[in-house]
Amino acid sequence: MNFITDNISTILYIVGPVTGVVTFQFFFPAFYANKVLNIELKDDSAKFYFAHWGILVCALAILMVLAATNEALRIPVIAVTLMEKALLVFWVIKDIKKTYTKKLLPAAVFDGIVCVVFTAYLFGV
Repeated sequence: MNFITDNISTILYIVGPVTGVVTFQFFFPAFYANKVLNIELKDDSAKFYFAHWGILVCALAILMVLAATNEALRIPVIAVTLMEKALLVFWVIKDIKKTYTKKLLPAAVFDGIVCVVFTAYLFGV
């Protein structure tokens, strides 16, 4: 019996919605950037890319919830989500001294834990 494998549906039901919180930056990019990350989006193109990232993460969150009950989706969704989360962790650590990345530290810690869990699942550990 493997705890992660046996509970992957529950894990995806938790990780998906927690990840989906970032969807707020799609609907309220300037507010989310200013109030959550303490950064200012200086122009419309910055707002566009910031909001775009929010909707992409929303798509991953939805896919994780769908993968909780659909085994055919599970491995590809976990693999893609693992890549996105690992890159976020890398970028936050790489630029940790910058103001905006300090605000992303809680997300990086969460994503780092998820990376370990998802990697263990993919390798059947």
